[in-house]
Amino acid sequence: MSVLRNTFAAVFAVLFFSLSAVPVPIPAEKRTAANEKTAFDLGMQKPGKFSAGKVDFEFASAGNSGKCGAVILNPGQKEKIRLDLPVPANGGTLYLLHAGHKCGKSRSFVGKATVFFRDGKSQTYPVRRGKDAFDFTASRGGRNAIRAFSIYNGATQISLFVSKFPCKGEVTAVELEAGDVPWVVVAVSIDRDAKIPVIYPKTRAVRKHKPVQPVPAGVMQKIAASEKQKVKNIIFIIGDGMGAGAREFTSRLVYGKPMALPADQFPFRTRATTFSANSKTTDSAASGTALAGGYKTNNGMLGMNPQQQKIFSIASMAKKAGYAVGIVTTDSITGATPSAFFAHVPKRNMAAEIVSDLAECDFDIVAGNANEAPFLPKYRKDKKDMLSILAQQNMVAVRSLDAMSKVPAGKRILGFIRWNEPEEVGKALEITLNRLKNDKGMFVMIECSWPDYGGHGNNPDTSAKGVLGAESAAVAALKFAADNPGTLVVVTADHETGGITVIKPENGNPVMVKYSTTSHTGAPVPFFAAGSGSQDFPEKLDNTDIPKIFAKQLGIVLQQPAE
Repeated sequence: MSVLRNTFAAVFAVLFFSLSAVPVPIPAEKRTAANEKTAFDLGMQKPGKFSAGKVDFEFASAGNSGKCGAVILNPGQKEKIRLDLPVPANGGTLYLLHAGHKCGKSRSFVGKATVFFRDGKSQTYPVRRGKDAFDFTASRGGRNAIRAFSIYNGATQISLFVSKFPCKGEVTAVELEAGDVPWVVVAVSIDRDAKIPVIYPKTRAVRKHKPVQPVPAGVMQKIAASEKQKVKNIIFIIGDGMGAGAREFTSRLVYGKPMALPADQFPFRTRATTFSANSKTTDSAASGTALAGGYKTNNGMLGMNPQQQKIFSIASMAKKAGYAVGIVTTDSITGATPSAFFAHVPKRNMAAEIVSDLAECDFDIVAGNANEAPFLPKYRKDKKDMLSILAQQNMVAVRSLDAMSKVPAGKRILGFIRWNEPEEVGKALEITLNRLKNDKGMFVMIECSWPDYGGHGNNPDTSAKGVLGAESAAVAALKFAADNPGTLVVVTADHETGGITVIKPENGNPVMVKYSTTSHTGAPVPFFAAGSGSQDFPEKLDNTDIPKIFAKQLGIVLQQPAE
């Protein structure tokens, strides 16, 4: 429970039973030592009555702290708490407002609730992860665990889930018993049966985000003067999940107004559609394949069409034509977006096979986060040491941006970077561009994955951090383009995540963001272009058009699926 103690203040824990708006606290003799010392601090939430998912509950005060507490039932000790009702309740449904912690694999045993009836009978309900309970940090629930309450406490987005169990008869008591993982129970209620709506909270950023380095004076004018030159360098910046809402929120949060981000200064701006071959809402694999190869495929597939025919990307074709190629991401190297530029697998989770495909290409730089597992023998069915195999192919493994900048000339780079701040994305791009600069030209794709994390987690700080990471890369790209005529810079997203809308600040209130989902949406994504060839993009744009235009600009033939 150390993680819980570090995340939430250790305060006095009390569980309230909500019945006809009359709270009944746990008697002092029912409290255990563990429950005295461990609590679930809900931060900004005030104690008192409230409704979660159309069900009436009451948050209990956690001692004298003025914060809301909860009971945490610890595994192993088989802790129990019994609530005896002063008056029998006959609502027909038992509701739990709760969450798990480190629930582990699906269907793990979180705990059990037993209802005692006036006629002496009882009924026990198992509470299982993946059906009735999820971790308090989870951004989505399940069939009988509806996300009905969420609050950002400055460290994480806390979610609580409403689960309901039929209990026909007059209830006299409810007993809660720990299972195999810590079980956080905030409130209990007996009420009528109701359809519980899923909520998506309005939240504000807590962290103070620094603006990215500004575009130096005169850069945009120098770039504009070279717009009609032949393209030889393409810098492709992808913000994973970076929709228009995330960009507006970040601009207002950091700069105090909309349209103030560096990419907003680009001379060409439009939006691109992102649907996949089998869905109006794409995943990162299908959208990555569209951005890399110029064709639609099914969600989950990488580098192949729906008929599982392998098709080579713009990066692969550029390398064959003599261009230098770099693929950089804050995600794992085997993540969907970077993999789409070199891998050919029917399922995006085939990490070992994706690494094997990486060994078949000869890109100059491939760098991602610190996840090396798919490269190591103990995590691979074929037991191959892919780091050794790639080392034999002249690839040097590095684990920091500083080490990346010091790799001897003539060596290829395999990066496992521990990313922290947005400006590191721009620094990584600077290193890549300076290293790959040559007379023939280059194709570089750099992805910032953090906007997607923020959207899935409904976390405004991470959403803003992700946009700033992509913008840091945009500034680095513009500076390079200004000094190297013939460079095209493109900034876009693979899809939108979170369904983000901005609540504009009024009367001194902070800018806030509302998430309508924890998943991807089918909304078109922003597209920005600057530099040589930026005038080649049409106003009406689909994600598959982008690599096709790149190929035409570089004078290479992009492989396309047979009709």
